[in-house]
Amino acid sequence: MKKTILAVALTAVAGSANAAFFAPSSTYNVSVASGCFAFGDCTTLAQNVSGGSFNLNTTDGSQFSVTDYLMNDYTGTPGGLFATDGPLSGAVGQVSGSGKLDLQFTGRTGTAQYFPQYAGAAWNIDDGVASGTNVYEGFTTGSDSNVDPSTGSIAITLTGLDLTVASSDPTTTTWAGQLVSVGNVGTQWGSFAGTPYTEVYNIEVTGPTPSVIPIPAAAWLFGSALLGLVGVARRKKA
Repeated sequence: MKKTILAVALTAVAGSANAAFFAPSSTYNVSVASGCFAFGDCTTLAQNVSGGSFNLNTTDGSQFSVTDYLMNDYTGTPGGLFATDGPLSGAVGQVSGSGKLDLQFTGRTGTAQYFPQYAGAAWNIDDGVASGTNVYEGFTTGSDSNVDPSTGSIAITLTGLDLTVASSDPTTTTWAGQLVSVGNVGTQWGSFAGTPYTEVYNIEVTGPTPSVIPIPAAAWLFGSALLGLVGVARRKKA
């Protein structure tokens, strides 16, 4: 019992040293090195996302706004060159302590070369099926799925890669990861509504190296006192 109490207490003390994943009040640049887009599962096709970038502007180190979205045109789509446009409006996201990144690209629109009638419309508002979210489809480094409008069942599921450190020094850190997005085309794209689509971004995130939050002296003293009590109890038992 004493060992259990000690373990819990020391875990709480150690936990106080954990920092938010990013530094607060900082800007992190997300570089999209490659990826794919398709009406369907893009992971079975050639990479047709050739690059781009956007910024994450942190508040407390785990919450952020998303700005400066700029992507190269997607190639090889049924609509020809496909431009995903900003500016974003109210785009936000969060990152967990383990590096799971979630983004909501509110305000993003699309323009397909061969379908100019839909230029500047939000293809990525998933409102074409009964279970649609009616909000802009998000990106995640976790798992994302869509629903087949004809069956109501999950049609496509993709899983990304949480952020892991690629390089680091005392001032700057770069993390690598993979963002995925799975949805259905929304009603703003007319007869295309309900068509499944996927996007994958292979990313690097670069910005200030976060600092470890110092453990208060009282927390150290609390841990030391517990260790001392255990030592005394063992001596008495002996």
